[in-house]
Amino acid sequence: MFTSALIGLFLGNLSTENFSARELVKTLKSEIGTFSAALKPMTTVNGETKVYFKVFLSSLSSKKERAAELLAEVLTRTLFNEKDSMRNIVKQAYIASEE
Repeated sequence: MFTSALIGLFLGNLSTENFSARELVKTLKSEIGTFSAALKPMTTVNGETKVYFKVFLSSLSSKKERAAELLAEVLTRTLFNEKDSMRNIVKQAYIASEE
């Protein structure tokens, strides 16, 4: 489950097939309002707890098509081969959790 939780940290912060990591972060910030992804435990109607992968995105309605394109880019074209970047993202998350 820990590995799955890391995916939420990586999405939107690693390069994709069409964007470098730096370009992607800049584009997400300038063209959509908010983007995040994480595992979220939720309780069902039956009282069961299930873990879901939740993606949150906000944008202006005038940019909804671009937001959908960027969401597809992040969810389907993220490159998970940047080990140094992934290590730095995990370190930053660890440091933030200590504060």
